[in-house]
Amino acid sequence: MNLKRSLDRISHLMSLFVTQVRAETAMGKTDINKVAETVLIPILAEVYGYKELKNLNYTEDSNYPGIDLGDETARVAFQITSTPNSSCQAMKRI
Repeated sequence: MNLKRSLDRISHLMSLFVTQVRAETAMGKTDINKVAETVLIPILAEVYGYKELKNLNYTEDSNYPGIDLGDETARVAFQITSTPNSSCQAMKRI
């Protein structure tokens, strides 16, 4: 598969993912938000190089307060949040 086709496929799949998250959130269904936390780990790890990124809701507590994903080595955390009209994910440094 050439690079353009790969990028087009990634773009298409991410668009479907965003659309599905928005639709389910608008219907009050939040299960996909938990799935999104786990799905985003390898993507964020690859894009930003956070090799120790983990879902804190599974490793520390059933609902870790304030953040969802974290990499203690890189000292970064992600809060994965969605609303029917959200436009981006927030990232902050610890």
